[in-house]
Amino acid sequence: MNKTFLNDKYFLKSLLVSILLFVLSLVFFNLTDLYTNRHSGNPVSDIVLDNVPLINLYGIYIYGPILIWIILLIVCFAKPHSFPFVLKSLSLLILVRSVFTCITHIGPPNHEVVTGQSALFSIIIKQIDFSGDLFFSGHTGCPFLMGLIFWPYLRLRVIFISASILFGIVVLACHVHYSIDVLAAFFISHSVYHISKKLFARDYDYFVQGTQGD
Repeated sequence: MNKTFLNDKYFLKSLLVSILLFVLSLVFFNLTDLYTNRHSGNPVSDIVLDNVPLINLYGIYIYGPILIWIILLIVCFAKPHSFPFVLKSLSLLILVRSVFTCITHIGPPNHEVVTGQSALFSIIIKQIDFSGDLFFSGHTGCPFLMGLIFWPYLRLRVIFISASILFGIVVLACHVHYSIDVLAAFFISHSVYHISKKLFARDYDYFVQGTQGD
């Protein structure tokens, strides 16, 4: 990390807080995910899913987000000024999504998971049960939020926004989300971004200052 930031006490404190907040948001998400899976309702009709056959894109569904997380981690280490704001914004998005999934008890669309040929793929699939975790799509929302945060960097903007659109198409093709889950993700992530700019104003200032220095 840049020595300038490592010598800044506020930055180090904010980084520690952001990591703690991110971990807590993941714990909260896990608890709410258990709740939603136990209280999942009945499936409903969807104008898109009712007219689109199930397509086996589960490779992209699983490994795509992993690749995006790796890219994001590399970017944050390369641009340490972004770490606190990125982690806090992601934490807020996860917390908001956790609450939304708890109060939206719509059952998952009728679909069948196709595990593919990879043994590792099958192991990952068996460990994931997001059947009641629907509104809104995290596959779509998270990369879109990162696209907004890293908007000043053209290549990163293109990567994250493109990933968000691609993942939105994939989750619909795999019938793991309703169309409203995907569409709403863009609007909610946009709102979370602007709330984060106000809520974590000093961290956002650090990010802007670092961006200007790049």
